[in-house]
Amino acid sequence: MIVRACTCVGISLAVLISANASANELSVGLGGIYHISPYADYTKDFSAIPFAHYESDKIYFRETSLGYIISHDDKNEFSATLSYLPYEFKPGDSDKKSLQQLDKRETTALAGMSYYLHEKWGTIKLSFSGDILDKSNGFIGEASWMHAIKMGKLSIIPSAGITWYSSSFTQYYYGISGYESHDSGLKKYQPEDSWNPFLGLSVSYKLLPQLTLLSSARYTMLDDQIKNSPMVDSAYDFSLFTGVSWSF
Repeated sequence: MIVRACTCVGISLAVLISANASANELSVGLGGIYHISPYADYTKDFSAIPFAHYESDKIYFRETSLGYIISHDDKNEFSATLSYLPYEFKPGDSDKKSLQQLDKRETTALAGMSYYLHEKWGTIKLSFSGDILDKSNGFIGEASWMHAIKMGKLSIIPSAGITWYSSSFTQYYYGISGYESHDSGLKKYQPEDSWNPFLGLSVSYKLLPQLTLLSSARYTMLDDQIKNSPMVDSAYDFSLFTGVSWSF
């Protein structure tokens, strides 16, 4: 993902907690995220973040998403979602002088729909959402698979999928406008839609009935539309999260 610090949206923290949670159970926790951004000469940072997770028959809060379950049965779940998207670019966080002349790219909020199919061989997720704060005016889609493997107190969740960014979304976070090109000396760049496959691995261990140790990592391979941006000097994005949660 392209977020500077709070990349728990991209990693499967919510699924990891869900695999260890009961219905109507609230979990709160604290963790740290280490993120390597694809932006050129960008700060590699470690940030401490609080988080919460809640599941009920109709309402859930997962990572940074609030959802209302429209319909569900033993295998299918269809919901409307409202999410905070912490993607951002801060010119001052790059050591490259040309990037310091660019405009800031801000965080935003998304509204959309998500669908989960639960089978013995894993869970399929399909989601689609759009920017509702007029930042990029773009859209994001995701198709992914994950599977929880339980071994006593230990849970392991491998995941894989692909994220689609619309051209306006990719343009906002990786494009360079004409006046930015003039101010920075970088070439004007107008990317199209991008498709970004990812791999993830999450692990949890119950230290106590209410206390769980969590860790999750995600590696995203960037589309050429992103890799070819003058703002970027990497072919991937990587995030690592470690934390603890307490269930009530």
